[in-house]
Amino acid sequence: MAENTQNLTNEAENSNNSNKNNKRNMRYVFLIVVLCMLVGVFGIAAGYFSNYHENSETASHDTVTTLSTLTDEDGSLYADFPDGTGKEGVSSNIEDTAGTSSSDIENEAIADTAGKPSSDLENEAGGEIGPSGNEGDFTIENSEGATATTKQAADGNPASSEEVNATAKENGDENLVSSIEKDQTEKTAVEAATKSAEKTEAEVTAKKAQKTEAEVTTKKAQKTEAEVTTKKAQKTEEGAKSATGDCSVSKNGQLKVIGTHLCNKDGNQITLRGMSTHGIMWFPQFATAEYMENLQSEWGASVFRIAMYDQEGNESYINSPDTNKKKVCTLVDAAIALDSYVIVDWHILADGNPQQNESYAKEFFGYMAKKYAEVPNVIYEICNEPNGGVTWSANIKPYAEDIIPIIRKYSPDAIIIVGSSNWSQDVDVAAGSSLSYDNIMYSLHFYAGTHKADLRNKAKKAINAGLALFVTEWGTTDASGNGNVDTASSDEWLTFLEENGISWCNWSLCNKNESSAALKSSATANGSVSDSVLSTSGAYVKKAMLKYSGADTTSGKTKVTPTPKVTAARTSDIKDDNSPRGIELYQFNQDKNDETSTLSPMFKVVNNSGKSVELSNIEIYYYFNPDGNVDTVYEVDYADINGSSGYKALTSAVKGTFKEAGTKSYIKITFSLGAGTLVAGDTVQIQGRIHSESWGMYTQSNDASFLSDAEDYTLKNACKLVVK
Repeated sequence: MAENTQNLTNEAENSNNSNKNNKRNMRYVFLIVVLCMLVGVFGIAAGYFSNYHENSETASHDTVTTLSTLTDEDGSLYADFPDGTGKEGVSSNIEDTAGTSSSDIENEAIADTAGKPSSDLENEAGGEIGPSGNEGDFTIENSEGATATTKQAADGNPASSEEVNATAKENGDENLVSSIEKDQTEKTAVEAATKSAEKTEAEVTAKKAQKTEAEVTTKKAQKTEAEVTTKKAQKTEEGAKSATGDCSVSKNGQLKVIGTHLCNKDGNQITLRGMSTHGIMWFPQFATAEYMENLQSEWGASVFRIAMYDQEGNESYINSPDTNKKKVCTLVDAAIALDSYVIVDWHILADGNPQQNESYAKEFFGYMAKKYAEVPNVIYEICNEPNGGVTWSANIKPYAEDIIPIIRKYSPDAIIIVGSSNWSQDVDVAAGSSLSYDNIMYSLHFYAGTHKADLRNKAKKAINAGLALFVTEWGTTDASGNGNVDTASSDEWLTFLEENGISWCNWSLCNKNESSAALKSSATANGSVSDSVLSTSGAYVKKAMLKYSGADTTSGKTKVTPTPKVTAARTSDIKDDNSPRGIELYQFNQDKNDETSTLSPMFKVVNNSGKSVELSNIEIYYYFNPDGNVDTVYEVDYADINGSSGYKALTSAVKGTFKEAGTKSYIKITFSLGAGTLVAGDTVQIQGRIHSESWGMYTQSNDASFLSDAEDYTLKNACKLVVK
């Protein structure tokens, strides 16, 4: 629209100049004729050239010579140059379009680019073609022949459309006014539309950018949330796998505490679930290897707790230490043979304060830790349920700080569980001043019928403070062990334990006439834990253990292989070489008592031959006198290989066979065909137990292979080593 308005201005300017020149030239011609008539040809000619020169001077631009068009006598156009060079035809095209006169004057100094009218016509020097800057009149001719006169601006610029419009109104040219107003309206509308479009486009672009950014942010958030959710799900699944997977000792090895969790040798979380005996001296018939094995194979139990009372009754530890040691060791040995974890529990109760019988506790744990030095199966619980007003800081913690170093001397990495005040319920108090040892856990005891959310809140507080908890005793009934079985509360507790990865043992495996007993009071001691002999509590616990352990009980576990029975025969000294071909046999006896119910020979075979040997080609002979025990049994606590080839458990690959050979009765210890290879420089160790099924006594002083003075592995010819 601006270009049209400017074009009108330019056309008007050109037309006006042409008309003025034509009128002026006609006057000149008329004057010349008159003057010629009055003063003669020469006077007329002189006046003509004088006036022409003055007008040419006025019409000229500073940098452009303007052509004046004259009409010749014959009506044709010619140019008369100011320098007097003569006439020349003008290069001018005049077209009449719908009655509108237009003139395109082109010389070397004026050019129309691409045929578009120029608002400013510039010559070679950049000057404006047109009036010199003085005010003058211009006539603008529109397409309908109407004209309007406008004033040239004082600064020499063409008049604005508003000025043209005003002048046109003054002259009564409504058509031009309408056209210009229309042009201005259209220009304003176009500008408004352009601005609106630009604004709309900018808004759309901004909204798109905002939407894109929002989408990107949302997608990032969704992706992040999805990743977190996936990781949480993976972590939960991994936790579930660790909780329901294989909990055998051969797979998980020496346990350790990481943060608030019990973990295996590889640092993966593990949750143990099992049963606790009642007092082993009160219900010894239910604390046996057979019950342990059936719980493992039929319930999926992975831990067994041995509750040995320290003070109660004539058969408590302080009244009968040797008998209790033997019974505990028998059960520990059974757990080792079953590849299971076992808790040795110093069961204080009536004494309340663990410091009361601390000297006995030191002796007992010293004996056990030395006997089972670095055996990964054994977990130590050093005080069952402190009670009677004792406190953590004054009584329990100092006691623990006395007992723990005794165990650590022989088993530096063993898990040790410590009780707390108020029957092992004040774990939150212990959290305020925890023990500064590694691999320490704190026992939490509850009975579902009595203890509810308040005790769980204490447990949460302890966990949040960094304590690792182990529920070594819990019951489905009230705290007395009687009353109804509270399955609803038991469900809440088990859910809590599983959510927090807390291991547990249920109280108790016996047929006592109380609600918390797992067996009916009518159950006989035949090793059975089948549904027919279970109490209401026992049936509930079995179902829960199977659910959470994920155990496959359909295949069962391999039971302890029966061993042949032998007749007593006096042994004699053995002088066989115990290091054939560079393979050496070291030995010692853990139990050095002359009279004992358990023989405990320990063996270590070192391959110094420089060559590998198949373990199935190695045989060890231990000579002893059965002393009338015709039902002799051999149990393997553990066996493994250590050395440059790494660690490998061999417990299940070792077996013992009893032989009677005149005066040389012995047990032959061998490895199965799949045991593997003992490479050069590696060592295999074997810990086993020889006892009778009736727990008859042996006299070791008349045994040829017994070493009464060896405190550690010794290279002596008391046994025989055969390498085939």
